[in-house]
Parts: sequence; structure tokens; C-alpha cells
Amino acid sequence: MNDELEQSCWGVASWTLAGIGIVLLAVYLLGGFDTAVVAAN
Repeated sequence: MNDELEQSCWGVASWTLAGIGIVLLAVYLLGGFDTAVVAAN
């Protein structure tokens, strides 16, 4: 059971990182990267 829990945690983490990467890539390709940086600050 511990192995399953650990595996699901890694699955969630990898999907989250993939989602963030896709969003950043989309924003960058759309040319709104500077706006996103300003908004983050």
C-alpha cells in the first residue's frame, strides 16, 4: 500500500509539472510572457 501511495504522489507531481510547463509554453508562444512575469510580481 505504501508503494501505491508513493507512486500516486509521483503521478500527481509529474502531471502538475507537465501542466505548468504546458501553460508556460502556451503563454510564451502567445507572446504574453512579459505580462505574465509582471503579473507574478
